[in-house]
Amino acid sequence: MITLRLGDLCDASTEALVRETVSDGSSRTMVGRRTEMRLGPEVLQRVERMGEMPIGTAVLTPGGDLNAAFVLHLVVTSFEEPITLESVERSLRNGLRRLTDFGIGSLSLPPLGLGVGNLDAEGTAEMLVQVLNAHLLGDDAPGEIEIVVENDFEQEIFQRALGRLQRS
Repeated sequence: MITLRLGDLCDASTEALVRETVSDGSSRTMVGRRTEMRLGPEVLQRVERMGEMPIGTAVLTPGGDLNAAFVLHLVVTSFEEPITLESVERSLRNGLRRLTDFGIGSLSLPPLGLGVGNLDAEGTAEMLVQVLNAHLLGDDAPGEIEIVVENDFEQEIFQRALGRLQRS
């Protein structure tokens, strides 16, 4: 089941949450930076030690000081390559496979790829909802997915995308 919640991703009570990153593991959004601050230095050092990672990489770490037990770090862009719908989709699919491998049952994620100067909101919401739904239809873990939005605009576009999914 995919649910939508208006709030702070860091308050998620799911087993895992998503943090989108640049290829060096650094945060690229305000949501990512807030998550980073709550993770603590130990987890961040673990990610930094991995060095430069290719776009599409999905790394699972402990959740540090977050409510979630795990954080899934998705590499969606690099300093040489801009973020694209394809890079977000590839990293999300890889991340969902990683969660399945570890049997993690619930996930919270932000609206990946959005923000100032990034991807088209409507198209991105549509892609995210389609990928998440396809994953759920496969009966793989996680079976509970929560999209956490921070404002009315994001909430509206994801409500529309979820509504189109329910009508199809």
